[in-house]
Amino acid sequence: MSPPTESRLLLAARILLLMLPLWLISGRAGVDIDLSLIVILFLLRSVMRRDWTWVGSTWFKIGLGLWVWTLVVSLFAFDTGLSFSQAAPWIRFLLFAAALEAWVLDEVWMRRLLWVITATLVLTAIDSLIQYFHGVDLFGHPRWGPERLSAMFDRPRVGIFIVKLMFPAVFGAFAWRAWRQGRLRPALGFAGLVLLLLSAIFLSGERMALLLALLGLVLGALLQRGPLRALVVGAASLGIAGMIALAVLSPLMITRHVNETRNTLAHFGDSAYAAIWGSGLDMIKTHPLLGAGMKNFRLVCPTLDLPVRPDFRCSTHPHNLYLEWGAEAGIPGLAGFVLLIGSMFRQLWRTASRHGYGVWLLGPMVSMAVQLWPLGPTGSFFSNWAGAMFWLSVGWAFAAARVQEATPALEPAARPAWA
Repeated sequence: MSPPTESRLLLAARILLLMLPLWLISGRAGVDIDLSLIVILFLLRSVMRRDWTWVGSTWFKIGLGLWVWTLVVSLFAFDTGLSFSQAAPWIRFLLFAAALEAWVLDEVWMRRLLWVITATLVLTAIDSLIQYFHGVDLFGHPRWGPERLSAMFDRPRVGIFIVKLMFPAVFGAFAWRAWRQGRLRPALGFAGLVLLLLSAIFLSGERMALLLALLGLVLGALLQRGPLRALVVGAASLGIAGMIALAVLSPLMITRHVNETRNTLAHFGDSAYAAIWGSGLDMIKTHPLLGAGMKNFRLVCPTLDLPVRPDFRCSTHPHNLYLEWGAEAGIPGLAGFVLLIGSMFRQLWRTASRHGYGVWLLGPMVSMAVQLWPLGPTGSFFSNWAGAMFWLSVGWAFAAARVQEATPALEPAARPAWA
């Protein structure tokens, strides 16, 4: 391949990547087309250059083995066609992350992606606040209900959208710039961004999204030290203070986030999620080796011997990504998924231990961690909308690790004036 041809392919892939956050707020079809085009360009470049070194990555080889297992499971599924329809295309996520790691992202384009994601998050958060206080958002969409917001989305998922993308932004160049410059204005800008995003998540009424946002901030603070940790703690404290102020102004939010959460925990055994998760566990017990087949939970669940009516215990998926893997791909599939996660974090942690987190690595690592949090309801791990955000974090993290190994993090020479 000639250098001009590869440059054009690379530029096209990078432009497509910058468009991805915009597709995430406008429609699922655009997300899948955008992601798939990046994969096609990456494979075309690999074929033309005869460069397949990226296949040797440990995490990719484990992921490839897991994908093969989903194909094997599909041969024995309750509905083989349905299972293959989910299993076969899943490899595009692995290839997407590999493309970001090995080809698409460098430090310049990580910075450009950061600005696009930040602009998308700020627009989404402001749109949510307008919808909460005005009744309709910037695009004329009414509130979903008295305790829930949808903003520009077709249903209430604005909070989890912000959570899945916020950490590469807040822990990226904004925190780094405030730390390196040691001036008050960048530190206040960072804290203001955290306050805006936490306020939008709080007002969205999505309780799990709020818990994950706070969990991510705590994790980010624990993984840092010195003045940068102080910056994160200060910004998180400001965000929590803002949420308390909003709670005082809106008793409905206190009911949603405090009273309903307390009631759910007190009577968790009677909740819908407990019933659906129980169905997932029952399916693992009934089909421990091969599972029910990919995307077959919805078909096999009503056939189980359930203590309560199937329409209460059965859904499209178990609403927990670990139970989804176990119920649909069996215990070997669940074990392979856990092994894949372990291999990813082991490689990233080794880079961080040797070279620090630098400008880019911490954010996508925290994003991966909160999206993999096991104790809570989740969407389907195979959804193109949720999958695009998770594998974007994965590819970004490994690209950041590559950059970090080439340019190790600088240690703070002195404590900034604001710390």
